[in-house]
Amino acid sequence: MDTPNAKSVVAGLASLGANATVVTGSVDDLESMQRIMELFNHSRPLRGLVHAAGVADTGILSSLGPEHCPEVFAPKVSGAWNMHTLSKDMDLDIFVLFSSISGVIGLPGVGLYAAANAFLDALAHLRIATGLPATSVAFGTWQGDGMAAGHSGTIRAHSSQFGRSPLTHEEVLRLFQQAASSGRALTVATSLDLKRLQSHFDDRGGVPALFRSLLGQRSNQPGQNLRRAWTAAPAKQRPGILLRMVQDTIASALAFAHPDDVDVHIRLQDVGIDSLTAVLIRNHLSVLTGLKLSANFTYHHPSVKALSDYLTSKLQSAWDPDDVAPTSLLSSSTGDLDPITKTPLSTDSASINLASIRKGCLDASLNFENATQCVKRPTSVLVTGSTGFVGAFIVHELLKQGITVHCLGRANNDRHARQRMVDTLTWYGLRDTRFTPILHVVVGDITQPLFGLDEQLFEELGERIDAICHSAGLVDWMRPLDDYVGPNMVSTHEALRLASRGRGKAVHLVSSIATLPMHLGWDVSEDQYEHSYATSKMMAERMVSAARWRGRGQGVGVSNAVRVRAVDWAFPS
Repeated sequence: MDTPNAKSVVAGLASLGANATVVTGSVDDLESMQRIMELFNHSRPLRGLVHAAGVADTGILSSLGPEHCPEVFAPKVSGAWNMHTLSKDMDLDIFVLFSSISGVIGLPGVGLYAAANAFLDALAHLRIATGLPATSVAFGTWQGDGMAAGHSGTIRAHSSQFGRSPLTHEEVLRLFQQAASSGRALTVATSLDLKRLQSHFDDRGGVPALFRSLLGQRSNQPGQNLRRAWTAAPAKQRPGILLRMVQDTIASALAFAHPDDVDVHIRLQDVGIDSLTAVLIRNHLSVLTGLKLSANFTYHHPSVKALSDYLTSKLQSAWDPDDVAPTSLLSSSTGDLDPITKTPLSTDSASINLASIRKGCLDASLNFENATQCVKRPTSVLVTGSTGFVGAFIVHELLKQGITVHCLGRANNDRHARQRMVDTLTWYGLRDTRFTPILHVVVGDITQPLFGLDEQLFEELGERIDAICHSAGLVDWMRPLDDYVGPNMVSTHEALRLASRGRGKAVHLVSSIATLPMHLGWDVSEDQYEHSYATSKMMAERMVSAARWRGRGQGVGVSNAVRVRAVDWAFPS
């Protein structure tokens, strides 16, 4: 009670009808928190926890070291984990974590603080996934003398440009109450000026995916305009279109009065590009063209003209309207072979455009109007790759929850398929005969249209399942790209085709962290050994994203990819 203002706070709570007790403790000290938790029992039950402790530390990333972490991480990370550990067996009504918008969108100069708050958001998701109450409230800045008062002028200027205004105390309390009663794992509570936010992104090349629904955009308009102009123009005019676009981008980034003031033949550094503007230019050009460009790609080209020529060559193959693939490229007549069995890929039951799938495109005929029927907890799930390490454990976990599992795999017949599944579960020590009635097998081939099933069986399977766990695939970093098309790309496309049939269902793709460099904008060249495998997984993720977006109006239950590392597993003896 000797803490400044403690008596006035207790008195204020008493006036509201609350009997407050003030205790001494350190939230990041497990033993200290244990002593506090011992105050509660059956006669004095604990009904809720609110974790609002935090320390901010500012500084650019290069100035931060391990010695800076404990001060920021102790109250946020260790404190939250201690509270979670000590209360997870209690019957709480609320478990609220005071987080920050910095962990969701990132802010310059607060990297450690953003990371600590991202941990709180993840912890809330973890608790929700295990049936425990949790809400992480990612607040924007508040009025008054809060943490934001100590931020540098750069951070405050960024917040203003971003369209964020400080929340009043009344707004904070109202948003806190809404978030705590929402049932959501994460709620972002901030004040946004959407016009300023739109202007901020327009100046930087387009709206990121996170904000498109908020700003009412389905895609980045600048990229659409460029593609329309490219497609409509004769081939000989396209380099000029790209050159003008690059000039406009650089002129805007460097505050030139007119794009023509940018000399296209002199060195880029002499134009005035530095490390910061190089990143801004890269981001803008990446949005406009849809190409994944490395952070320092501008330094790889001696002039604006050379940079434009490079982009033109890349788009020539990606956007050339004359380079149209036939309707079906997965027929035996094309000579395409399954990379595993070396047998012709057939299209007896479906048409697949292999060229589109190679680019991560989803068949235009697929829709997800059935997604309104998605259930929160599935009763019947299809698992691909069920005889692999990851798939076997997915199957086992689903069976333990009483969920009927259909395992898709290659086999001579149903008996052979079931024996393969039994042998796999036995090998990993997972077999339990009690689950036999809810374990089913489906003889099929992930590399084939409709998974190698006839149309009727495919439709019946679509009516029977509530979710798809797609863990099948070819994991081998040393093969050419063609070997991955069937098992990694075609298989994902057909899993999404199945999701569009019958009852609404969620789709979960087990992908790979090999795609992360591509998501971050790094160019994984063809001479790098991970190129083919990473590319195939990236295209699979693009198809999942396309399905999620396409079914958005119906609330489609298509998950983002779960990325795991491919390793050499040590099998139990």
